[in-house]
Amino acid sequence: MINTAQANRPNDNSGYVSFIKDALAKLNESFSVDGASFYEYDSYYKLLNLRVCHAGGFSYDHEDHIRPEPGSPVFRALERMEPVSAALPCGMHLYYPFSFESETGKEFTHTVPSSYAARSAASRTGLIRLERRLGHQPFSYEEISAISSFMENHLVNYYRYEYASLLHAHEKNLQAVTSLAEVFAKSLNKQSKSESADEKGLSRKNDDSLRAILSGVQMHFGFDRVRLYLIDKNEDMDILKGDLSVDITGKVRDLSFEQIPLEEGYHRFADIVLHKTADAFLDRYKDCVVYVPLVVGGETIGLMIGDNFTSQQPIESHELALLRSLGTQMALAVHNIRLFKKVQAMAQYDALTRLPLRTYFDERFQEEICRSIRYNHKLSFMFVDIDLFKNINDAFSHKTGDEVLKAIANTINNTIRQKIDFPGRFGGDEMVVFLPQSSTEDAKGLAERLHKAIGEIHIDTGDSRKIKLSVSIGISTCPDDAETMENLKNNADLALYWVKEHGRGKTMSYSELPPDYAEERALREASKKPGER
Repeated sequence: MINTAQANRPNDNSGYVSFIKDALAKLNESFSVDGASFYEYDSYYKLLNLRVCHAGGFSYDHEDHIRPEPGSPVFRALERMEPVSAALPCGMHLYYPFSFESETGKEFTHTVPSSYAARSAASRTGLIRLERRLGHQPFSYEEISAISSFMENHLVNYYRYEYASLLHAHEKNLQAVTSLAEVFAKSLNKQSKSESADEKGLSRKNDDSLRAILSGVQMHFGFDRVRLYLIDKNEDMDILKGDLSVDITGKVRDLSFEQIPLEEGYHRFADIVLHKTADAFLDRYKDCVVYVPLVVGGETIGLMIGDNFTSQQPIESHELALLRSLGTQMALAVHNIRLFKKVQAMAQYDALTRLPLRTYFDERFQEEICRSIRYNHKLSFMFVDIDLFKNINDAFSHKTGDEVLKAIANTINNTIRQKIDFPGRFGGDEMVVFLPQSSTEDAKGLAERLHKAIGEIHIDTGDSRKIKLSVSIGISTCPDDAETMENLKNNADLALYWVKEHGRGKTMSYSELPPDYAEERALREASKKPGER
């Protein structure tokens, strides 16, 4: 699959290299030379690096370099910025230097500072070497003038091409800014309009919004891959945790298995987030990867990485600038998505036990009942009531009571089937669990394990007194006992009351209740005075 954005994306060097190859080919053809080579000046290493050669009708890339020694023909040509010919043992050479401002809207110039090493990094300085073998005529004054005229016209034509490319890049940048701003806004809008309290649904919406952001960046910049890492703050150590990856084919991968401690020197990503970027990997791949720290209010919340490791396509300088300028908007969008998720979680989970609250539980429960009936699967529901909880609060304090609630909630979470069974806090000292694809006998098996685990809980009371914990459990099953959420709850509640009336600390299922128990209890409740109910 070819990504349109990448297929159509102009390479920062593609026009420049084509311009050089075309110039070399025409010089060979028009001026009867045996070979032409193009060298580009590297001001950092003070070397002329060979990029392209043309001979025998073919252009080819080649690697070599020349160090311009003071007094040499090459040095004089660069110093004066004018053609210099030289007779060498191998034949005649003509060195034609040129320099022009790249991507700045300024026309090329032959007038540069006297020291070519001091030229602006924004300018391109190059040297074309024309060669004639021994026995051939040296370069005449007329030929040198004609070559200069040809190159000046060629440079002007390239400037026009580059100016048009620059306008095109600006148009693309404006389009990208507009489109990506819409993507960021839509990702936030999805979150703000979300009404579902489903934990998996919320996670899915969160992923969809982040996916929209990454896909938008990948599409508009044509990266082979875009990855997102977010900082997870822990008491012990902050972690840079992988989130999502989107590649050129549109495939989305979960990166949550990648967890990088934010320690200097531990990993290059950590060093980038901590503003330590000296790394051989970065030097090797700097042309085809971009790292964008996501910063909100001066605090780094994550790292987005776009790369072309597969295609080795260099990332254009104007794309880097645009991407970095969009970094604040991306960071804000990601930050708001995470913030929304936290707010939703706070509204759906009990702060003390970290169990889902009743409204959230009921939504999930109703969905699971519908699924159970549709696919003819059994579904069990249980009420878990802490025995004599009021006595614990009165005897030890409400703080101890809170510790009891947390301990039993943790025990329930650790005993049920992870990502299948769903617990909740119903209110006060009552907790609930629904068990998909579970019969009454399956639920009773879980209840027995809960009785055993809860009986082994140790609560620190601050003195020598010990608390012996137990729970009473009532169970009902769909469709055997009922097919609606309300009736399943009522039937499990009835079984729970039977346990409370018969010694507590046990389990009873609705199907095992004495035949007349429901009617007898209803009569007893009806006979009570209003204050006794």
